[in-house]
Amino acid sequence: FNSTPTFAFQLQLTPFNSTPTFALDAAPRRVKRLVLVSSILTDGRAMGAEGSPGFKITNAFGGVLDEKLVGEKYLQGSGLEYVIVRPAGLRADPPKTPLVVTPGNVMASGEISRELVAAFMSAAAFSSSAKNKIYEIAEEGTFAPGYSPDGVEKFIVGDDRSKWFKQ
Repeated sequence: FNSTPTFAFQLQLTPFNSTPTFALDAAPRRVKRLVLVSSILTDGRAMGAEGSPGFKITNAFGGVLDEKLVGEKYLQGSGLEYVIVRPAGLRADPPKTPLVVTPGNVMASGEISRELVAAFMSAAAFSSSAKNKIYEIAEEGTFAPGYSPDGVEKFIVGDDRSKWFKQ
């Protein structure tokens, strides 16, 4: 039994942020696109959510959101084609409500099925419309009480994959 993950190329992970390592190793191997899973509120300071409970709690663990932002910025400046996916809080159960897809720096809470995140990321790897964009994803009706992203109605795309990358 080997507990080391197998990749198409050897990766050297850094203690806090492996995104620069992925980007550096991908370029000479002619990787066409990196799809990075990040988190809502990664750029919480820019969206004025630094004081929100979600930002404070998540970032309290070693500045994880700050580290994710460093990785995102590195990937954006790397010259590689990318898609950054920022899911809301992850759940292990299957999707229950329609998918909500927004551009970056919109969502401050929510939940989403891991299964739906995987489907979205797989589709993002092959969608020409997703090139070099940031998407935030959650399931409708999972936002914190009293919170809903501005204009959420226009971001509800559900199972219609033709609408997933139209932002």
